[in-house]
Amino acid sequence: MKDFTSAKQMINVLLIDDHQMILDGLTALISSENETIKVVGRTSDSEQITSLARELDPDVILLDLDLGRGKDGAKICGLDFLPQLANERKAKVLILTGESDIALHAEAISRGAKGVVFKNAPGEVIIQAIKKIAAGQRWHSDEIIDYMTTHHKKGASSDKPKDLDSENIATLTPMQLRVIATITANVTMPNKQIASLLRISEHTLKNHLTEINSKLYTKNKMDLFMFAKRHNLDKISF
Repeated sequence: MKDFTSAKQMINVLLIDDHQMILDGLTALISSENETIKVVGRTSDSEQITSLARELDPDVILLDLDLGRGKDGAKICGLDFLPQLANERKAKVLILTGESDIALHAEAISRGAKGVVFKNAPGEVIIQAIKKIAAGQRWHSDEIIDYMTTHHKKGASSDKPKDLDSENIATLTPMQLRVIATITANVTMPNKQIASLLRISEHTLKNHLTEINSKLYTKNKMDLFMFAKRHNLDKISF
């Protein structure tokens, strides 16, 4: 696996947008960073998304949320491709969008995207977002986190009984609680740095996360973050 935090590794990027002009602009922008970032593929055809991701195996996928309309006239949304792109492949997904709807951004993050950046952002911001995402960090606003936390609290009662959550929390070991508190305080930090804070290996951290997610029925680090906030697990001190 490439280590984008310690070495000058080339970041391979796949561009997905239904506008050719946007694809051309992004390609030109990334070409200016040809020592560190390379466009390995691009498409405006939604039917090619999963096959291209599988074939090219990029490090980062820039995905538009609004992908136009299909042959049947139905609107195609990038959100529908996120679970497979974000959870089944090594690539980290960065949403590049013109949509300002915070709820849509939050939904993208909850489905596995590692960040959201606007199409009208300065070129250097887009480049920085790609590099941060590749290095295992996240790129999104505090407003998205606030929205997700609030929304998760409001919808918590419909997920499962709160006393069941309490029972599951009671099964956590002191070390697992420490892991949760550390992650919640440093949610945008890469796993490698979180492991360093905990003085454990990254492999051990991943093992802890697997067991924690199994106990709490959380799906990923962001889902765990929201669960921890809801149950004040971030306020545990050691």
